Amino acid sequence: MKMSHVLAVLPLGLAVSTAFCADYPPIKDGLWESTVNLPGSKAPQQSGTMCNSNAVVKAFTEKSRNPQTVCKLVSSDHSGSTYTSHMECNFAGRQVNTTNVTTFNGDTSIHSESHKEDGTVSMVSDMKYVGPCPAGMQPGDFVSANGMKFNLLHPEAGFTPPTK
Repeated sequence: MKMSHVLAVLPLGLAVSTAFCADYPPIKDGLWESTVNLPGSKAPQQSGTMCNSNAVVKAFTEKSRNPQTVCKLVSSDHSGSTYTSHMECNFAGRQVNTTNVTTFNGDTSIHSESHKEDGTVSMVSDMKYVGPCPAGMQPGDFVSANGMKFNLLHPEAGFTPPTK
């Protein structure tokens, strides 16, 4: 999988990581726009849209609880609308520990930051509700700025190239 494709689906992953908290706040069902920045890297900002819902978040959370997943939740907590989760991930034998801090602004805006073990910010994502999902988009579909489509709930289906 290309790095740009991985970056395209990371915003939801960050927000969903907070769903392990028992009182995860509901979000507005529909189309969400996201941007991802990787401070300190040469990677350009990534953006896209996703047909999202509370059911998608719940289904993704259930999949994430599979013991075979790459990342495991170590701990989670929240204060007001800010949710913090500590994750331990294993990427091809390399262990990476991160702290994700996600702040909800009502049910239509989410800001997330992923921090490395040394405290530096490795990723910043912003997501906002923009309206109903358009025809042809299924729940879980993410479309990158270049038109590549990926369904977060069905990664086995792979990426669909842009339509012309």
